[in-house]
Amino acid sequence: MRKLRIVSIEGTTLTGGSAFISASLLQHTNQALRQSGHPGLLRDVHVFAGTSAGSWNALYLASHKDPDAALPGLDEYWSELLAAFSSEDLLMLARVVGTAMGTQALMSTRRLRDFFLDFFGHDTRLGDLPRKVIVPSFQLDNRSPNHRHWKPKVFHNFGGPEDPDLYELVADVAMRSGSPPLVTPIYQGVDGTGSGYVDGGIFANNPSMVALSQIIHDVREAERLDLIGNRALLLSLGNGMSQEYIDPMMFRGMADWGYRRWLLDPSDPQVLLRMLFQAGSQAVDYQTRSLLGDDGYYRLNPCFSHPISANPHNVARTMETLPQLPGVGEDIAAAVGWLMSPEVGWMESEVEDSGKAPKRGAAP
Repeated sequence: MRKLRIVSIEGTTLTGGSAFISASLLQHTNQALRQSGHPGLLRDVHVFAGTSAGSWNALYLASHKDPDAALPGLDEYWSELLAAFSSEDLLMLARVVGTAMGTQALMSTRRLRDFFLDFFGHDTRLGDLPRKVIVPSFQLDNRSPNHRHWKPKVFHNFGGPEDPDLYELVADVAMRSGSPPLVTPIYQGVDGTGSGYVDGGIFANNPSMVALSQIIHDVREAERLDLIGNRALLLSLGNGMSQEYIDPMMFRGMADWGYRRWLLDPSDPQVLLRMLFQAGSQAVDYQTRSLLGDDGYYRLNPCFSHPISANPHNVARTMETLPQLPGVGEDIAAAVGWLMSPEVGWMESEVEDSGKAPKRGAAP
């Protein structure tokens, strides 16, 4: 029975910088599998799904015919990405003032856009990628003459030649998925036409259910139950959980908070947005596990005693030493155990597909 393998990579809350963690988890899981005598983690993956900064990892992997061989390059990729993910030096003071007055986003993303254009190519489209990919975003205006509204948008390269998604610039898709409101500007596109978009984490920070839904949509109805019950395998990667909670001072059983405490508290800014992003991810984790069961779904998302951060100068070292943090090595070993389990079947070789790029326009 031909398995259908999905790798789902979660976004981060607001700033996007910590998605190097899921990249590192992929690297170390792959290394552990190779040390156990297996050829690699990603060679038979059919679909990479990623939201927000997770889409930056998913698009990176989908742009390579051999994602396993590309995994070591994630160190340099994230070093360059983090260097680009900052405000322009000459405009720093002006942006600080604008942010304080509420007239500008916290960060500029022009350098980040230019990085993606240089890395993926100024004319590289989703349909040019050798691997299948799913990237959620949120469209602010559908431009419909009959019923104009905002809506979730899922970019993918599954369709036939008539599907407009195939002709979207990879750099534009990366920016549209990874532009959280307040923190970064609304993103439209390189050509300056069409709707604006904001972060896909608005509705799917954990893209696991979006990926399953898109795949189910593209198979025959008679095959859907078999796909969910027997064939689909989904490895979900998070960017770590730190100790975050709210313990408000109560008065007569209530805490009467306004927008200042929820969004502008200097000791915990934008806590409401972080809570909404994380709550959605946790709900999707529950839904996906309930749907696929323990043999069809695994979540690798270590717990950290404090948030893990990095900068362009130390991100490679941080990624290299991640398994040395308490509990992380054990979590990776548990994920490897799931991947190697005969009941799961992730490591079963598919000779007819191994090393071949999916055909453009063909559903997985």
